[in-house]
Amino acid sequence: MLAGDIELVRRKGFGIRHSVLCYTYDIADELKDWKLTQFIGEGGFGFVFKARRKFQNTEDQYQEVALKVIRTDASNNFDIQTRFSREMQLLAGLQHSHIAPLIDFSDSPGALWYATSLLDGDNLGRLVDSRGHLTSKERVKSFLTQ
Repeated sequence: MLAGDIELVRRKGFGIRHSVLCYTYDIADELKDWKLTQFIGEGGFGFVFKARRKFQNTEDQYQEVALKVIRTDASNNFDIQTRFSREMQLLAGLQHSHIAPLIDFSDSPGALWYATSLLDGDNLGRLVDSRGHLTSKERVKSFLTQ
């Protein structure tokens, strides 16, 4: 996929080669037993996808997650690998209604990723686009408490 196909990647979100922002990033269609199904977004350290895996011995039941893949240049950095492993250990121990639980992860050098529960909802950018800026304290409080 060429760098000019960023919108296609954002719509389709999976395949062998992804161009997101200024990065071209090789991501397999499957990581471990997770199948990437949709591109959700990008951040400073990586890309987020919807992913799913089938439950064993079923044809139509599956688990759907948000799967974040850390950029290759970051995941090859020893300090980032160490920090990532420590954060996964901490995240695995956290349980709170406002924290998406950790479901799976890989801390293999050069292939850092993790899966959490997929939370349905809108993002702040689309909320601001549709409703205008969150100028009142009550609107900000309402959004954040959701």
